[in-house]
Amino acid sequence: MKHETGVTQRPDRVTGRRISWMLGLPALILALGFASSPALAGYRDGRAAYKAKNYAKAAEEFRKAAERGSARAQYYLGLMYRRGNGVTADDAEARRWFLKASERGHAIAQATLASLMRRGKGGPKELVEAYKWLSLSLKKRPSEKHAHNLRSIEKRLTYAEIAEAKKWVENWRPISRKRRSDR
Repeated sequence: MKHETGVTQRPDRVTGRRISWMLGLPALILALGFASSPALAGYRDGRAAYKAKNYAKAAEEFRKAAERGSARAQYYLGLMYRRGNGVTADDAEARRWFLKASERGHAIAQATLASLMRRGKGGPKELVEAYKWLSLSLKKRPSEKHAHNLRSIEKRLTYAEIAEAKKWVENWRPISRKRRSDR
């Protein structure tokens, strides 16, 4: 194929460049939009305040981002309620925030939620639910400690409860920000 300058070009090479550029453009736009999202900014501000041990400011920033659907902010807010950093220690509130982060796929929140449920902290003891969340966490972040805890829970469940939990884990999908109806 001759270009208007008279130079012969290979059509597949030009098309290939165009296609890769066109495919990269939406990713760039998405990345720029995400980097400037209020949830991400709130999380980053909260994380900086948390590292500086300014827990009151961290809690404020994490709450803003958590309410916008940031799983990382939800996890940190749960952690702050669990430890009593910048907020009054409250296992029920910690459990609530860990659940929100877990529903969005945050593996550490899933393991922490399972630990609270296994021990009945912040709510009733729920061994089947603890088994489900810990199983999900282990799929993403294998850990011998968590595997040991899972085996410990499994010993106290019936075969039917284990089968139900395994089926739930197989079919589980994280909640995205767009699908969340409680905002």
